[in-house]
Amino acid sequence: MGRHSLIERIRCSLDTFEGPCGWNRGTKHRTESHALRSFSREQQTHTEGSGMKAAIYDKAGGPDVLRYADVPDPVCADDGLVIQVKAVSIEGGDTINRATQEPPHPAYVMGYAAAGEVVEVGRNVLGFSIGQPVTTMGMDGSHAELRSVSAKTSWAVPDGLDYGAAAAIPIAFGTLTSACTRLGGSGKARRCSFRAARAAWALR
Repeated sequence: MGRHSLIERIRCSLDTFEGPCGWNRGTKHRTESHALRSFSREQQTHTEGSGMKAAIYDKAGGPDVLRYADVPDPVCADDGLVIQVKAVSIEGGDTINRATQEPPHPAYVMGYAAAGEVVEVGRNVLGFSIGQPVTTMGMDGSHAELRSVSAKTSWAVPDGLDYGAAAAIPIAFGTLTSACTRLGGSGKARRCSFRAARAAWALR
């Protein structure tokens, strides 16, 4: 199973899930630009229930509002997963929302996209197992050691694809899919498709 198999599975999921562009429909925010940051845990040992490190903020503003702090471990939903984050894809929406929108609560853990290893599986979830590499997307929670995320927006990472590349695929591909399906063959669709592809390619 290679990268194209992963993309096809994401495409099928987006047929029934409101993708990244749709998350912010009605606003000016779109997730089109990407930069990669990897989390190294080689010198860290996480004990379940001990709390985790995360990038959080309490109010909107520039990068200086971010804090690296201890927060409680996320709870695994019945229809979700908890992953140990190995890499995140920093989206344009991450930075725009942090700068312009007040968080829903203090100590808000930001971040749309992350790849990592499954450490907990919800009781209603099939097709995932502990230790499995996955890539995920959601509205928040990726900029942390652990992430709780819906199984519907999680996909197995194929052998040979590194975590960094896997983290970058869902949002860029969602932007591309949205442009092609909503705008058809128009010039706007071609421009949006090019920007999404260029953003994903830049990470390689």
